[in-house]
Parts: sequence; structure tokens; C-alpha cells
Amino acid sequence: MYIDYPEQLSEDIFLDKDLYFEILAIESELERQLIADKVREQAKNLGIAGKFDARYKAAQRDFSRIQKRELANTSEEYGLMQTQFKMLKQDPGGQLVCGDWVADDEGVRIQTDRGIAWACQHPIFISKTLRNVETGKYKAEIVFQLPGKAPQKTYVDRRTLTTTNQIVNLADDGVIVNQHTAPFLVKYLADLQTLNPLLIQERSSTSRLGWIDGFDADGKPIKQFLPYQSEVIFDNAESMPLFNSIKPHGDREAWYKCVKAIRKKKQPEVLLNMAASFASVLVDVCGGNSFIISLWGESGIGKTVILKLCTSIWANPKEGQYISSSKSTYVGTETRLNILNSLPLTIDDMAQLTMQSEESIQEIIYLVCAGQGKTRGQKTLTTRQSLHWKNCTITNGERSMVDESMQGGAINRVIDIESSGEKLFDNGLGNKVVMTIEENYGFAGQEYIYHLTEMGFDAINDLYSKNYDIVREVAKKKNVEKEDKQIAPMAMMLTADEISEKYLFKDGIRIDIDQAIDYLRNKGEISENKRTYEYLMNVIAENQFRFDDVNADHTNQWGYYLTDERYVAINGNRFDAIIKEGGFQSKSFLVWCKKQGIIQTDGQGNPKKVVTHNGMNFRAVVIRNDYGHEPETLDFTEDLPFK
Repeated sequence: MYIDYPEQLSEDIFLDKDLYFEILAIESELERQLIADKVREQAKNLGIAGKFDARYKAAQRDFSRIQKRELANTSEEYGLMQTQFKMLKQDPGGQLVCGDWVADDEGVRIQTDRGIAWACQHPIFISKTLRNVETGKYKAEIVFQLPGKAPQKTYVDRRTLTTTNQIVNLADDGVIVNQHTAPFLVKYLADLQTLNPLLIQERSSTSRLGWIDGFDADGKPIKQFLPYQSEVIFDNAESMPLFNSIKPHGDREAWYKCVKAIRKKKQPEVLLNMAASFASVLVDVCGGNSFIISLWGESGIGKTVILKLCTSIWANPKEGQYISSSKSTYVGTETRLNILNSLPLTIDDMAQLTMQSEESIQEIIYLVCAGQGKTRGQKTLTTRQSLHWKNCTITNGERSMVDESMQGGAINRVIDIESSGEKLFDNGLGNKVVMTIEENYGFAGQEYIYHLTEMGFDAINDLYSKNYDIVREVAKKKNVEKEDKQIAPMAMMLTADEISEKYLFKDGIRIDIDQAIDYLRNKGEISENKRTYEYLMNVIAENQFRFDDVNADHTNQWGYYLTDERYVAINGNRFDAIIKEGGFQSKSFLVWCKKQGIIQTDGQGNPKKVVTHNGMNFRAVVIRNDYGHEPETLDFTEDLPFK
């Protein structure tokens, strides 16, 4: 026997099918795998490991067919029948053993003491068992065929197949089942699983797209990309329309011709958004954090066309396909992000999500960029599987997503691009572009992933590190220092732009780094405490009458100006309310104020001190109102804005 001395196998023996059948005939799964590993090691020594893997897989398929035929013959001897579905007749070993059931194109039924009982009045069977790589839970792939229709597939939890009150849910997928046939359908499908342990294959599955963890032939961990590369099956039946939208469709050359013509204009709004779409799949590869790119400007300049263009790199940009609805809920957005995983979330005016949610735009920004959803419980008191993602969100609007009251942490996560105001697609070009990309799409994304895997993740990270350093150096030459959380996504966008131009477009057109850096916020510009201070001063300016002893109604007075008008005293409770209304935190802000020396403290160093005004004692925050101005520039002879 060949397998007795695997280390002595010569290259010509690897051409003999008996070698592979000897391995596959070993009954013990563990022993079979150990022998296969030894034989493969010898193949590796001979330099033919790849050929061995391919032949071994082919032998497994042949061996499975032989087993199917033998099992069918054995079943017939014991009075067990096989399915007779026409859709399975193209595969000689494709029919399943079904015991006492009659299963053909008329449906599935069985003879009982009370006559014929129907389980289903059309063909139906289990084709695969799926084990989800994230949750470890099992699903079944159900294939069925309604009269006059093509075969259909659906994926259901295994528990759905075990009880009559749950199996009727298959009716939502098109299966003809009701409360009378449900008990028999449960029994039939259970018999299929019991009688066909070798025929119903177990496969890995996932409910998410993008980079999926797996293993190569040597058992080393690798990442594969769904839907293009991975052998893992997508089992999320509810998201199948989204999955089906991500594919090459139409005329490849028509898409490239259209996009190259747009790129020739070198408009930064177009190039940066396209780069962000390509960069989305680099976030995980480069160990980065999710980010948002938001293009804003007046209506009619072509923002929606750019969004569709970015979407067409990967998928169908038509309405109701890949692009998320701005009418989605907070939870719906969270779920979609989890499914997309590495692929970009494209959404027309994300700010409108606040109209369907209780959350503010700031909270939505934090959700999108946190890369994980909220932990929630279930009715069973267990914790729901956590949702997570690493990608880029591409959106637009007529106004900037960020405002002065927003915390710096949220602003840092958004690359805000204000349109130049020039129409990006004039003379009807926008409509022509949309017509072209809605009929031709998905080619660039698939080809891009191919080139990424050919490059290897190490090379991609080296390129990313180079671009990261370039952004910092160029900013330094411009005498500005940019926020690190903004440098990283821009470096990923430049990396994606470089790779896509080199391998896909080959037109020599790349993002102008000087222009790109101008879109990034300067360090200190988004200081949380400085923003809090500016917000507080703006509120005081808008409510000057509440600090005026002469004109104010003392019952609505918030405080007063000290003799040295560089300081203003604000009632402590009102101070806390103002800061909270702005979305900031008073405690950390007061600590900062104390360090900066811009508040007066009491004898114990407390940031709120007891003051006396108009015969009343109260605790107040006494804060300077000229912080950030050089003292010599202040002219107290003039009317100050806070008087």
C-alpha cells in the first residue's frame, strides 16, 4: 500500500489515483487527516504540493460520487428509496436517500395508516449544512422548486427545521407549507439529514461581506474577500438583494471609458471620493479606524452623481440596490454596516438619519466610526452577537455634517469636503454618467481586490506608511500640523488612489497632495476644551442682558461682569446647563480652565467659588472672557461684546 511509507513516495506515484483513494478510504477521520498530512509533506519535498492539493480535491469529489452510488444501492436493498428530482438528475450521485418518502417533481409524500400524507407539494430538499464562521451556529441551505419556476435557495437556522410552528416560516420564502403539512415536512427533512450524512456537505458560511478570515492549504491564516474570492457561502437570506448587487455587470469598457473621461477633469471632489471608496477595503488591512468622507455644497452641483460613481466601483448604483436609504433607522444603519464589513457604506445625506432616530448626528458619527455596534440583550436574557466593521462611509449634503457645538472627537472622524461651487457635471453630462454607470458597474472593485491580493498586505502597509509620512511632511512644509486621526484616513485614500491608478486606470491622474491636505483639520483647531470655551462665550454674547444689572430682570439673571471686565461670573447651575446643552462636559472643561489659569478658584482650589452680588450669595464660575487674545490688543475704552 502506498500510504504505509509516505516518505518513500516518488513523483510518478502521485499520478496514480489509487494513492488518493487509499487515503480517502481510511474510516477514522483523524487518522485519514494525519496520513494526508504526511503524504502532502512528501509532495512538498518533491516540489509538487500544489498539484497534490488539486488532485486530492478532485479525488474527494470522485470518491464522494462513488459513495453516493453505493449508498443508494444499499438503501434499495433495505427498502429505502431515493429522491427523483429532475433538477438533480444531471449529477449521477446527486439524488438523496429519503427512506419511506416518495420525493419527485410532484412533491414529497408518504403512505400512512390513514392514507397518503403530503409534506410538500413541490420538490424540496437540504443541499448543504452551513456553519457560520463568526457565530459557530448552523444553518441549512434549502433548495425548492415551485411549478413552472426555476429552482430557488434559502438559508434557515437549523432550529427552524425542527418544530412545526417554526417551519411554517418557510412560507415567507415561497415554500408551500401550512399547519397541516408542517409536521410531515419536519420529519422528511430530518430523515434527509439522518440518511445522508456524507451527501449533505458541511460548508463554512458568513453573514458578512468583505475580508473574511480563513486558512490556506498549509493551515496558515489568510484573508479572503467575499463575494469575489472566498469559498465561504453568504448565508444572510434577508440581505441577499444587497449581496446580489455586488458583481460585475454590463460592459467593462463602457464603465472605464466613462470614468476616465471624468477623471481627466482632475476635480478633487471626484478623485477624493473615488479614493475613499477604494480605501474602504484598506481600513482593516492597514489596521486603521473607520472614517467618513462628506461632500457638501449647494444643490445641483453633482453630489449624488459622485455618490453613484463611487458605488458603481463595487455594485449596482441604482436606487434601492446598494446605496443605503437616508430614511433608514439608527439600528438599520448599524446592521447594514455589520453586513458590509469592509465595503463602503454609501448614503445620500447621512444627516437625515437623525429624522428617523432619537440620536443626534454626533452620535451617528460616533456609531459609524467606532466600528462596532451597541451591546443589546435578547428576550432570552443572553447578549446578542456584537456587530462590527472596518470601512469608510461616503455621504453628502447641502450643509457640513459638523458644527461648532460638536465634540472634537466626532469632528476628527469626518473628512469634510466643501465643494468649489462649480457644477461638476454640466451640459447634461450628469444624466449621461448616471445612465452609463447604472447599466455597467462592479468591474473595478473585483479587479482591485485581485491586485491587492497579488501585492500582499505587507506591500500595501509599506505603501500606506510611506503616504502617512508624506502627508505629515507636506503639512510641515506648509507650516501646519494636522490631526493624526485625519492623517490616517487620508494616507489610506492616497494609497488606494495610487494602487487604483497604477493597476486599473493607468491614466497618470492622481490626487494633488497639497489640495488634499488642505481638507484636513489643523491640530488644535478641534481642541475639545477650546471649542467648549468658544461655545460658552458665544452663549454669553447672545444673552448679554442676563448679565446686566441695570436692564436685566434679576429673576432671569445668569451672572454679572466683574469690575475687571475681563472676567464674568456665571451661576454654577446655569454654567453646567449651558455646557450640557452644547454637548460638552463641564467637569473636564473646568479642569482644563484651571490649568490654563482662566478661572478664579476658592481657597481650596475649587473651580466654583462663592460670590456675593446684589446682596445674594451663590456659587459661580468666574471665567475670563478674553482667553486667546493678546492682552495688549484689548482696548477696554471701547465697548466690549460682552458688556
